[in-house]
Amino acid sequence: MEETMEDILEATFHKVNSEDTFARQIGMKLVELQSGFARAVLPVTAQSVNIYQMAHGGAIFSVADQACEAAGNSFGEPAVVIQHNIHFLSAGKSGDLLDATARVTHRTNRIGLIEFEVKNQEGLLLAIGQQVFYLKRGIWTKAVSRTSPQVETLPWLVGFDHKKEYPIYYLGQNLSNVALAV
Repeated sequence: MEETMEDILEATFHKVNSEDTFARQIGMKLVELQSGFARAVLPVTAQSVNIYQMAHGGAIFSVADQACEAAGNSFGEPAVVIQHNIHFLSAGKSGDLLDATARVTHRTNRIGLIEFEVKNQEGLLLAIGQQVFYLKRGIWTKAVSRTSPQVETLPWLVGFDHKKEYPIYYLGQNLSNVALAV
């Protein structure tokens, strides 16, 4: 049986949250995943501030990288970063919740581009940047192959369709059929 996009997203969500030992060690968590989009959070603690008591740049970079990792791998193929740039715009502080969002904006069958931003819980923009990733040959989740009909229906050469509805995961729960109050 072939995996659906929902299977791929669920497997990716759980893989990122359960197998990334560094993320677990620093308290980082993937909280939302859609095809080509991810959101990760990291609380700023006394252990993740610099000498000025501001959020350490490595903490901001890490939460951005976590969101990018999930977004890049959300299509079912292993994606590894080959370049990452970040622009620090404001300082976070101890007690902040770093909230990183990452979106795949371009994708070919071998290379992709992700744009990300990191904000605090008040919406203050702390950092922006881009990540370039390389798609390795292989299978990220259990049953998807490059030649399967399910995968060939994905828009491999031009990125994903922003207007198409994909399953939405938030804190590990599928919210695709949940009505949200706005």
